[in-house]
Amino acid sequence: MKLKHEFEIDPLNPFGNCKLDRKKYAPALTNMLETFPDGFVMAIDNEWGTGKTTFVKMWQASIKKDYQTIYFNAWENDFDNDVLAALMGELGTLKSSGTETIFKEVVKKGAILTKNILPVLIEAITNKYIGEGVVNKVATELAKSSGDIMIEQVTEYTNKKKGLIEFRDSLATYIEATKGGKPVVFIIDELDRCRPDYAVEVLEKVKHFFSVKGIVFVLSINKNELKNAIHGVYNSPNINADDYLRRFIDIEYSIPEPDKELFCNYLYSYYEFEDLPSSSSGINGFLDLANILFTINNTTLRQQEKIFAYTRIVFGNLTANLRENLNDVVFSLIYIKLLFPEFYINLREKKYGVQEMIDNIGSIIPNRYISEIPNRYISETNNTLSWTKCFLVHLYNHYFSGTSIPKLFSNDGSLLEISFLNTDDDKEFSTRLKYIFEDRTYNKYLDNLNTLLRKIDLVNIR
Repeated sequence: MKLKHEFEIDPLNPFGNCKLDRKKYAPALTNMLETFPDGFVMAIDNEWGTGKTTFVKMWQASIKKDYQTIYFNAWENDFDNDVLAALMGELGTLKSSGTETIFKEVVKKGAILTKNILPVLIEAITNKYIGEGVVNKVATELAKSSGDIMIEQVTEYTNKKKGLIEFRDSLATYIEATKGGKPVVFIIDELDRCRPDYAVEVLEKVKHFFSVKGIVFVLSINKNELKNAIHGVYNSPNINADDYLRRFIDIEYSIPEPDKELFCNYLYSYYEFEDLPSSSSGINGFLDLANILFTINNTTLRQQEKIFAYTRIVFGNLTANLRENLNDVVFSLIYIKLLFPEFYINLREKKYGVQEMIDNIGSIIPNRYISEIPNRYISETNNTLSWTKCFLVHLYNHYFSGTSIPKLFSNDGSLLEISFLNTDDDKEFSTRLKYIFEDRTYNKYLDNLNTLLRKIDLVNIR
């Protein structure tokens, strides 16, 4: 079993291993290449952890036979401050024996744009006199040379302005000779994870240097995070980041959310839960709970992967009996630890009274949930939610109080410690909770919450 989820892309069938049914979204992107072959900048905007990188790599592989493509991970390359050189280096991967001379001309034109005259002059003048051991001559010589330096700076500006035009002309010639009648597709990924100054400079360079006929830029981004980077670079929360980005982005596209049930089943198989020893019906009972909890809190794909990986490790450290009978509880505790760490710590440290625990857990595990759940699952899912929540309360009550047979109800059936809102859902919950407390068969697991918490806290996944 692999601890980290890795996705293999088959060049011959790029979407063959896709378990999220996302192949159907690729034609929309490809159609835009055919509709606007002269070039544009498109942003694929989704939250972190929603599978953008995997999707754009699958899409890239699917169009490679028809288009020249480049994939550039900006986050992995922001150690180098020379954005122009980095982007040119990626374009250089497309050159062939027939276009090598043209590309060298593009590089030559680009060199003028990256040259910084002033530091070079100062270094040259300084080195000339340091070697003679006459340090005090440096300041004098710099003063004498200030006029020359200014002339050099003005000349540099003029050369750069002219050079930009020449650079774009030579780049357009190179692209035309390289693209094979179709636009070059330049994918820039993880831009929103870069240093803010690097991310903004990439946008600026794409707009001002590489906006030539025949290049399509595809930016895989989390737009909200990129806007935060813009605010940071310009040191102002008041700058209109949306207007700023509209200067660079022509088209925006978002990948629809995948089917949660489909992905849960895939992760269950990927992390080989079925290989764990099982004496009866198996341990897949938590899958329905996972599906509904992920839907309620709109967890990202990356969060879902992390929770399943964590659960698989913990399950491997439990007895078959606990895995099979408390898998819903274990999964819920891991889910709570990773997504609601403050609640988890308070629960583990017994900082909640039973009433307070019930009041707080309602926002994490509701009594019932209907929206977006297929009709065939409504009753089953709500039963799973309600019973799991009731059993967590039952276990916590014993963990908190330490009594051998905890009881929250008086002999006449009225509630002692806890109270509920006067709704049908809460009455149903209290009825189920009372049933669990009165049925002695549930008491054999009372001492296990402490064990489960210790097993869970042995592991940390980043």
